[in-house]
Parts: sequence; structure tokens; C-alpha cells
Amino acid sequence: MYSINFESKLVEALNRVASEYSWDTEWPVDESSRVDVVGLLGEVPKVLVEVELKKDNPVENVVKVWRWAKATKHTEPILFIQAFSALYANPENKKARPPKEKQFVRSQFIGERMAEDRPLQIAYKQMPICSTTRGGVRIPFRPRLRRGFVTKERGTSMHRAAKELADDINSLLRLK
Repeated sequence: MYSINFESKLVEALNRVASEYSWDTEWPVDESSRVDVVGLLGEVPKVLVEVELKKDNPVENVVKVWRWAKATKHTEPILFIQAFSALYANPENKKARPPKEKQFVRSQFIGERMAEDRPLQIAYKQMPICSTTRGGVRIPFRPRLRRGFVTKERGTSMHRAAKELADDINSLLRLK
């Protein structure tokens, strides 16, 4: 699990900025699959967040949520956010293609199809994971792409990126 440290920091930040929800990590959608972060109102999941730091196939996460919603006949409105690191999409650097751009495009396509499945009422949003530097300039968060590398618990850029993502999610929730 590459994103476990990131998820924990994200939940800490979400608990501060969007405290009307009960935030948790590793929420089970079935006996073998989990969603990275869930925002619950009571016992009802209202926000699902998948953090894509460097996963090879993020489409799996969209399909996992879609299958769960169909299998449980979940018809209450839900916001599904798929947050991507700069390894997938880097709007700041138009010249260099991110190494996982194809996976990003495929995930977006499947997410849009899921959102069109009207009885489910799943709103699908993609968000960049950014960290802020001095001067308010947003820069994409880019974890190392070494096999087996785990983002360190005390990584300052990881902490900033989790806080920025929490702020972005909170802003999106306020627009709902």
C-alpha cells in the first residue's frame, strides 16, 4: 500500500476542514476491496476518495466503486473523487508527458461512464494532488516512481499535499 501514509494525513486534514463528515481510511466495499478514504454522514457514505499516487491501474478503483454501488443498489447521492499525483497528469508542464498519462485518460473515461449510470447518482470528479510553495504557487505532488518505495511518514511535501487536497475537497463539498 503506497498511499497509506498519505491517506492518514489526508484524513487528519479533512477532520479539521470538513468536520461535518466522519472521515476514515480503508473503508470496505466488499470482503476483499477497500476505498482509500470515506466521508460518512451517520452510517451513510457520502464521499469516497481514491488517492492515486503511483498505482499501475487506477481504472480498477473506478470499477470497484461502480460495482459496489450496483451490488448494494446504492441510490443516495455520492461524490467519488479520484485524486491523481503528477505521475498521471501534470497541467503545469505541457511539454513533458507524465509517465502514467494513459492510465489517467482511461480512468477518466470509465469514471465518466459510471457517472452516466443515473440510478446510482454518483458524481465523479478528478482532482490533482498539489502542494503549495511560498507565494501560493500550486505545484503538482510527484512521489518517487521507484518500485516498492513508500512515501515516508515525515515527508514534508507529502504532508503539504495531503493538506492541500483536503482543502480542495472541502471547497468541492461547499459547492455541492
